[in-house]
Amino acid sequence: MNTANNRILTRPNTALLNVTELIKTSVKGIDRVKLAFDHPCPDIPLAAIQRYCKGEIKPIVHSNSDGQKYHPERELYLDFHQPSIKALKQLYRATQGRYKVTPYYLELALDLIPYSSRECSDHAILIRDFILGHMKVRHLSCLVTRYETSYYYSPRSIDGTQVSRNVVAYADRPSKLWGSRSEDNCCHIEHRFYNGASIANLGIHCLGDLVHFQFNNFWSGNFNLFDLLSKTKIPTLLEPETIELSGTALRNRATAILMTAEVDGVFVLQNLIRRYPNLIPHLTPMRNASLILA
Repeated sequence: MNTANNRILTRPNTALLNVTELIKTSVKGIDRVKLAFDHPCPDIPLAAIQRYCKGEIKPIVHSNSDGQKYHPERELYLDFHQPSIKALKQLYRATQGRYKVTPYYLELALDLIPYSSRECSDHAILIRDFILGHMKVRHLSCLVTRYETSYYYSPRSIDGTQVSRNVVAYADRPSKLWGSRSEDNCCHIEHRFYNGASIANLGIHCLGDLVHFQFNNFWSGNFNLFDLLSKTKIPTLLEPETIELSGTALRNRATAILMTAEVDGVFVLQNLIRRYPNLIPHLTPMRNASLILA
């Protein structure tokens, strides 16, 4: 295990303070939302709404085979990239009482932006690695994998097969969210919801719910960081026969166990507790983790 990961695992309180000192600000928002309209040509001011989206608004064409093309309440599909709440409010006012608008894909993002410096790219990676090493995502049972520069907490969509929810983390791009003006790389954490049912579990059933969505409450409940046990306790919990070993032997065994949870040299807590679920009751919620969200 590399030295940086050892520091993170053995001195979590110090590591948390070090990470918070790297973060200039956090930005929360919608990275992407796909909306379905019950009218093929709704009278909505897309040009005015586009001014309050950092990315584009794109029409979506569905094939005959995916069950969407002839859906009776879905005659137009639009893909909004990095919309602001003001953009959604304008859309809501234009459609209220006239059209039914249904969210059917949603990306909620948190961008942790480091202070500008020549090392800011490395700082974004340090923040990402700290979070991967301490974040537990509820209700996801798969091992975290890496594709290119992104870490996925559920399988990626391949050959049209999709999970209902995923969490993605990366640190090699600037924030694209509406509230960000930084051009430096950030640590990006994103919850993706792939269907109406998973979006409804957030309390979002229509466009109005999305306009009034409480982003701070969502991240307070879904950004869960935990401290690990000491290295001498991990082996004795998983392998009781090791209780008679010396402290050095126990730490060496713990290092070997923790390495099984690494992805390309980065320790991932989610992988550890998926492999060893009996460790979950022994995790300790990290005090002051809310500082990262400030």
